[in-house]
Amino acid sequence: MRKLFTLLIFILFSVGYYYLDFEEFETTKTILTIASFLFAIFTGFFISRQGRRYNNIRATIADFDGEMSAIYRAFDHAGAKVKEQAGKIIQAHYETILKKRLGIIISHINQKRSQN
Repeated sequence: MRKLFTLLIFILFSVGYYYLDFEEFETTKTILTIASFLFAIFTGFFISRQGRRYNNIRATIADFDGEMSAIYRAFDHAGAKVKEQAGKIIQAHYETILKKRLGIIISHINQKRSQN
């Protein structure tokens, strides 16, 4: 449906472009300048938002890595055997998250951060 709508808009603009004489309009250059300026603003905003999302993902991964490292180091006080078992459990959960559910977890964490 969306592709059909896009194709229809393209055809309408193409027909309009074919039949309009742009040399008659004195404001064509002004309109083009304003449109280019607005496009640049919207593009910059989009790039800024994507950069912020990327930084949130990096921060989330860094927080998760730090928490897992702190938990593993905290088990050092319980003895070598307990630390080894905890390390295996952490590694199993960490690998599952990285391989299968990283995107879901990151989006969930980012939603929680944006609500706070």
